[in-house]
Parts: sequence; C-alpha cells; structure tokens
Amino acid sequence: METENKELTETSTKEVQDLSFNEIKKVATENISALLKDLQDFEQAINQENIQEIYRIYNGRLNKELRENSNQNHEIDELLSSKIHESLINAFPFMRQIKKESATIFYYQIDQYYHQRPTIYLDSSIPEIYIFPHILNEWQNPQTSYKEELQVLETKMDQIEAKKINAKIAVDQIDHKLHDLKNEQMNIEQNKGFFNRGKFEDDLAVIYNKQKELQEQRLKWLPYLKEDDSQILLEKEQLLREYDEKRLQRAVITKELRLITKHFGSVERMEEALSTFLSFYLTGEGMNFNGR
Repeated sequence: METENKELTETSTKEVQDLSFNEIKKVATENISALLKDLQDFEQAINQENIQEIYRIYNGRLNKELRENSNQNHEIDELLSSKIHESLINAFPFMRQIKKESATIFYYQIDQYYHQRPTIYLDSSIPEIYIFPHILNEWQNPQTSYKEELQVLETKMDQIEAKKINAKIAVDQIDHKLHDLKNEQMNIEQNKGFFNRGKFEDDLAVIYNKQKELQEQRLKWLPYLKEDDSQILLEKEQLLREYDEKRLQRAVITKELRLITKHFGSVERMEEALSTFLSFYLTGEGMNFNGR
C-alpha cells in the first residue's frame, strides 16, 4: 500500500513538472513569435518607408536592445530625420535648417535674413517641433522686454557717472573705519595680559576679518579716483556695446515678427501650424504652407 501511494505521488509530481515545463515553453514560443513579428513588421515598414509605422514600432514595440542594434550607425535616425525634414519643407518652403545639433536634433529659422539665429527646435526621434521658449517670449512680449532691458542699461550708466563722486566719500569712510580698527587692535595687543589667550586671539581674528573686508572694498573704489577716468571709460564702453547688442537684437526680433506675419499671420497661428503639421505628419496626411 505504501509503495502504491509513493508511485502515485511520484507520477503526480512528474505530471505537474511536465505541465509547468510545457507552459514555460508555450510562453517562450509566444514571446519569440511576437518578437519575430515585430522585427518583420519593422523591416517591412522601413522598406516601404512607412514613417508612421516606424515610429509606432520603434518607440513602442521594440525593446531597448533591438532599438540599439537596428540603429547602430544611425540608419533609423537618418531615415526619420530626412523624412520629417522633407515634409517640413514641403509644408513650409520658407523654413531654413541652419544647425544640426545631433543625429536627430535640428534647428530652423523662418526665411533668410542677415543675422541668422535658430528659432525652431526639431527632434525627429520622438518626433517633436516647437519654437524655442526664450524666442517665443521675445516674440510675444517684444516691447516689454526691450524697454526693461534698456532701463537696466540706463540705470547702470547713471551709476557709473555717480561712482566717481561716490568713490571719494566711500574711500574716506573706509579709511576712517580702518583707523578705528587699528586703534582697537593696538588697544587689545597692549592689554593682552588682562585677557586669557583664547579670547585675545578671537578678538584679534574678528578685527583682522573686518580689516580684510574693508581693504577689499577700498580696492574696488580706487580705480574711480584716478584722474584719467580709465575705469569709468572702460565700463561705459562695455555698456555701449551691450546697448548696441540690444538694438541689434531688437532689429532681429522686428524682422522675425514681420516674416511671421507674412507667412503665418501671427505668432499664435504659427504655433498652431507647427502643431498641426506634426499631427498630420504622424497620421500620414499632407499639409502645405497655408496650413491645409
């Protein structure tokens, strides 16, 4: 009886093990089949240059190792970049690619003008396209930002003019403080016998630190006491260069806004057109520069 029960137990255990192994084989086979299908679908999408399907499989169904192996020499990057660039130029013929940041990231501008700067960001791997945030802010608030920046420069210019007058007063005040600290230092040193050593050193350390800070402040004011005004002229020249740069930047913004009005009508409509382009591109629909 005992022998029969033992045989039944061993048979049952073997059946369970066989069942578990069969289930594992089934799951493994299904996974491999799914993997092979993904690869076949991906290969077919590439051969047919089906961009929408490539994005769907490449960014969704392929695992990290397969994505890296299929794009070792940036083959997929090049395909996606060339296709979205071609579609972008077909939709907006006035767009100009002016910088390649990486295999998938590119910078564009609207039309051509003398002072070129990138205004549009494109990443073909995701894909995504948008106006650089700091550029968008300049376009949306051209007058406010420009006036604020000029006011800052004008304030700095006024401060430079006042520095020569203030320098003499500041240096006299610093010298007076240094004189008082020197007297305090001498007094401590002359009476050090009445203090314990730790307190004596601590008090002197405080004075030394104050003297050091005052000497540094004094050095900053000294250039403005020179008769040749070289420091003041140097700072004025720097501010004038900044002023000219702001004027140039203002001219560039004005030119860009004119081009936006010409091609899109407004900054808001340009944002909408870029968003619509991306939606149409991912669904395989066409779009011309009028946003249709």
